[in-house]
Parts: sequence; structure tokens; C-alpha cells
Amino acid sequence: MTPSKFNNSRKLAQVHLAGISQLLCMIVLAFALSACSDQGDDSTFTGQGALQTTTPAPSASDQEIFEARLYPLLVDPLNFCVGCHGVTQDPTFAAADATTAYNALISQQKVNLVNPALSRIYLRPQDDRHNCGGAASCNRVAADFLAAIQEWSNLASSGPPPGDTMRVVSNTSNFALSTEGDAARADENAIALFKFSEGTGNVTMDTSGAGAAITLQIDGMDWVDGGGLRNVSGKAQASATDSRKLYDMIAPVNEYSVEAWVIPDNTAQDGPARIVSYSQDTAVRNFTMGQNAIYYQLRNRSAATGANGTPALEALDPQTNTVMQHVVMTFDAASGRKVYVNGQLSIEE
Repeated sequence: MTPSKFNNSRKLAQVHLAGISQLLCMIVLAFALSACSDQGDDSTFTGQGALQTTTPAPSASDQEIFEARLYPLLVDPLNFCVGCHGVTQDPTFAAADATTAYNALISQQKVNLVNPALSRIYLRPQDDRHNCGGAASCNRVAADFLAAIQEWSNLASSGPPPGDTMRVVSNTSNFALSTEGDAARADENAIALFKFSEGTGNVTMDTSGAGAAITLQIDGMDWVDGGGLRNVSGKAQASATDSRKLYDMIAPVNEYSVEAWVIPDNTAQDGPARIVSYSQDTAVRNFTMGQNAIYYQLRNRSAATGANGTPALEALDPQTNTVMQHVVMTFDAASGRKVYVNGQLSIEE
């Protein structure tokens, strides 16, 4: 996979939010230091703005508990996992080899030992009814999975739950929950976070607590009650000096995530209409999350692209709608670019 080719020129070190008119950008915008997997998972972090790039080695006790409690359920044909996730479909958490299954489950953050009810491996049958044989069967599978994860949690080692400490997570809960409390989110590893909660004035502040805060100067935007900005004819832009921390924190690890709650004003604006852009102007950029009519689009500058980050990654199926949507775009050198909409993987390269 081609690595990202970040430019550290001061001309490039500017962040624009909603740089083209008629886009409502709402809580939360966050830049992160890693690519995301399936959104809606939970995770553990080691501190704000941490730059670790390796996954801690799992403890033997955790794997032993997994093999005794959860693994038998995953490989049981009556629970419907092994047909896909045994061999053919990533993550292979139902593989015949227990170590392979354990590593797949942990690397993809499918369990949450702090709050088992947020474990993705449980939520897929419980909420999504994902390939589990109908409502009654899904309820049984979900209940069994949750009980096993709870037992694992009770017996687990005293350290943090196993998994990638760099993952940035989004709980795709409703907007009110996302705005009213930190319990719904895991923001500790964000390197820039804008909640747009000031409600008045011409600036909005980065509240990530990672490094020096970024200040966005607001022009041509209206405040939205409850937190948010509506772009009428302007932008929210950071200075080159403030934005430099993005280069300093992303370039060494060569991976990032951008997350936003947005309400597109229409499904016709293109260009793309910029939601979040780390760029010099409309022709030179490091990355952009944007809207191109009925599609969300990710541009990422790398050795394989031009200065404008093209060709862009854009899903074939329509994505945008004029209701609130949760959009996450990620890049890492191993996996490339990915776009998630409302917790579902939309496209990857």
C-alpha cells in the first residue's frame, strides 16, 4: 500500500471545516492516529494524543479465557459464525485455530471487556440481526455471546482489555446522547476535537487536550442550538501555525481517521463540497472529507496521487442524505483508505 505523502509546508498546514457553502457540520469532528475498523466498537486508550503504533501482546490468561468461554460459541455451527468467519471472511474470529480466532477478534476490537454490552460481536446479532437465523435465534446467539463476554470480563487480567490502543471509536448513538455526555464516546485519543458548543462568537476551539489547541476562525456560518454550525457562505479555518500539530502527530505514524456528524443541505453540491480539509487551497491538499453530490468522498495525498489527493475514494452506491449522518474516513499505510457511513463500511481500497 502506498504511504501517505504529507507535506509540512506552512502553506499546507491549514484546516478548513465545511469550506463550501450549504453544509451543516455538527458534533463531533475528530482527527485520530489510526484507521478504524467496524464503527460502533469500543476500545481502550493509553492517553491523549499518544503515538504508540504497536498492539500490546495479549496476555496468556486472556486467550485462555477466550478459548474456554467465547470461542466454543463462535465455532458452533448453530451460531452461524463459522460459515463465513471461519475461513472466508475477515475477521476470522471463528477460525479452526483458536489463536488465529483470538488474534482476529482482538485486532478488530470486537469485544469490550470494560462494557461487554458494547461489544460488536454481541451487537451484530442483537441489534443488526446479522446472519443469525431470524429473531429468536439472534436473541439466543446474542445472549450467549454477551454472557460469555461478561464472564471473560470478570475473569480477565487486571490490565486494560486486549486490543489496539490506537483505535478511534464511535458509538453511533443518537445525536442528543453524543452531545450530552462523554460516556457515549471514546475521545481520549483524538488529536483535534471540535464540539461546536460555544453557541456564539466567531471562534470554536479544539477540546481534544492533545498538544496545543487549534482555534478555528468562523466566517459565514450560523450557530445551531444544541451544538453545531451551519455553513451559509463561509468556512471555519485554522491558522497554519495551529494546524502544524496535525502534521507533527500524523506524519510519524502515517495513519489517521476523520470523523464528523453532518446534515447535508442538499444532494447536489459537489466539487467536492469540503466537510473537513487539511489543505492549502482547492488544488493542493493533504486530505479532504467531502461531499460529491450523492456520495461521500475521501482524498488523501500520497506518492501515488497528485498534489490534490486524486483520484478520490468514492463509493458506487449513494450515501448522502439530508438527515444527520455519521461519517468516518480513515487511512493507514497497510490498509489504505476506507469510508464508513452510519457505522457501516461503505468502500475501501
